[in-house]
Amino acid sequence: MNAGTTFVAGVGSTLCLYRTDPAGAFSRVGSVALPAKVQYAWPNGSGNRLYVATSDSAGRGSPGVTHHLSVCHVNVQAGTLTLEHNPIALPDRPIHLSLDPGSAHVLVAFNEPSRVRVYRIGEDGSITREVDQVDRIRPGLYTHQVRVTPDGRHVAAVSLGQGASVTAPESPGALTTYAYTDGRLEHPFSVSLQRSNGFGPRHLDFHPAGLWVYVSVERQNEIMMFEWDGNSLNPEPLYVESTLSGPVSSSGSQKSGAIHVHPNGRFVYVANRWSPAAGSDSKSRTPVGQNTVAVFTIDPVSGRPSLLQTVDTGGIHCRAFEISSDGTTLTAGHVEGAPPTIGIFSIGDDGRLTRRATYEVEPTGSIFWLGLVDVVGSAAEA
Repeated sequence: MNAGTTFVAGVGSTLCLYRTDPAGAFSRVGSVALPAKVQYAWPNGSGNRLYVATSDSAGRGSPGVTHHLSVCHVNVQAGTLTLEHNPIALPDRPIHLSLDPGSAHVLVAFNEPSRVRVYRIGEDGSITREVDQVDRIRPGLYTHQVRVTPDGRHVAAVSLGQGASVTAPESPGALTTYAYTDGRLEHPFSVSLQRSNGFGPRHLDFHPAGLWVYVSVERQNEIMMFEWDGNSLNPEPLYVESTLSGPVSSSGSQKSGAIHVHPNGRFVYVANRWSPAAGSDSKSRTPVGQNTVAVFTIDPVSGRPSLLQTVDTGGIHCRAFEISSDGTTLTAGHVEGAPPTIGIFSIGDDGRLTRRATYEVEPTGSIFWLGLVDVVGSAAEA
């Protein structure tokens, strides 16, 4: 390993700070207990605080009873994580959150019922109050992500929808954008595709040039590229590509997951997540699906993504991965496994991934979120 890596991961209900040294030695240097399982986290602009959503929900159809938003202080030099302020109670399970560019507000996505709420951040980093909206922000069915555009003028909410069943047709997901001013969302514009194989978007990311949006389509194992004119999405994707390297077994669940555009805008990365069928023992099962990160090149003129590489992530069901701000390191965390594993990869100049190490982490628990920490102390999204 050429360089050390520092990152934060939510392992069950514990937020942990880990380090590797240049020789590859791995250690947990700090941790903090939170009210329930970590769902997602996002740093403020200076990187010394993480806003963390937690819930005891067991997933879709299991709402849980304990949901909170916490603020944690990160001190990279001292290797400590501490809880700042008292966690605030939330009405339902928070599945995703993000901050606006000025770190003035935290936007939280809830999936059941599906909505977005916005909370104001005080000068001391505390959550002060919920921002009143002109209308309730209710995107499509089962909202799974909320992001503010890099210029801070719009918000995008991604809704997963519901796949077809033996008793009901599919309820397609949606991409909904809003005008955004001082914590208020207005003038929604929704894109929902009627396709023979369905439309189940999970996450999106913005190209740094501001012209394109890349979407991970979970149920269809696809990546889509939409044009963005600065105010709204084109209603139809310009390009659609599979995220898989080939056919997969019908055993278990195969879905695409998180998506991140490389900081240089030349590549985009998507997680492919396979999990065993419900009721099977994931500890003793050999994966028959694809637990990989798919690497796509981005055409600098058209924005078209083209599959370059797929790399095994070193575990089962990679729910979260992160690219360092300098674009040299990718870290991947896994939901399945006891203990869970984290894979660390180098990113070459050509965008390709090379595995550096795979670590087993303690305490045991699902890794729903992780984020790399820069040397200066700033953490990036996972």
